[in-house]
Amino acid sequence: MLVIISIFAGILTALVIRRTSNRSALREQRNRIHAHLLEFRLFFDEPRLIWGAQLDLLRANARLLWLLLPSTLILALPMTWLFLQLEGVYGSRALHPGEAAVVTAQLSRPIQATDHFALQGIGGIAVETPPIRVPHDNQVAWRIRPASDGDGAVDLTVAGQVMRKTVSGSIRSPRRFRPLLQFALHPQEPRLSDAGVEWLEVDYPKTGSGWMLWFVFLSTAAALASGIR
Repeated sequence: MLVIISIFAGILTALVIRRTSNRSALREQRNRIHAHLLEFRLFFDEPRLIWGAQLDLLRANARLLWLLLPSTLILALPMTWLFLQLEGVYGSRALHPGEAAVVTAQLSRPIQATDHFALQGIGGIAVETPPIRVPHDNQVAWRIRPASDGDGAVDLTVAGQVMRKTVSGSIRSPRRFRPLLQFALHPQEPRLSDAGVEWLEVDYPKTGSGWMLWFVFLSTAAALASGIR
């Protein structure tokens, strides 16, 4: 799936650049950059000329970035959204059977002494601790442990309202949100109900940023191979 998405993103990026930028000006700036780089080899024993070539190279790169600015602004929002979705799939891994994790509920108000919080595991998810209150951060946390592979969930009960958070799903969204903007950026799960909870999180183990390197490599290769200049 990552390969398909990366190829599609690369071709789409190339199309946007083609439609929204001055390709002749881009080609001219690219040639200028190549020429200034050649100056480093030709005049390596002339410090004054090398210094001038460095300044010219900086100006040419600044001009190139300016020409790409319209395309960058158009692509910024959709690419940011796409990266967030891919992070949910490839940036973390599912919990192994018997591996512990922490579920945290972030409240939008101070915790009261009369508040009652309950977390119930579903589908082989065991809740091992009572609610641990952190009044300084307005948070409540539990330790959970899956008994087997596969999808599970936890149900959080606050003020009589029940909110569900998936655990070890194929799309591992670490948090389920209440704020509209954050929900729009992370729509893998339904928006939280209004029970004074900002977000509900499972701290999945991270897998690193290797998927980002593959995405950049594959999307760049697709853009170049598409023949869109």
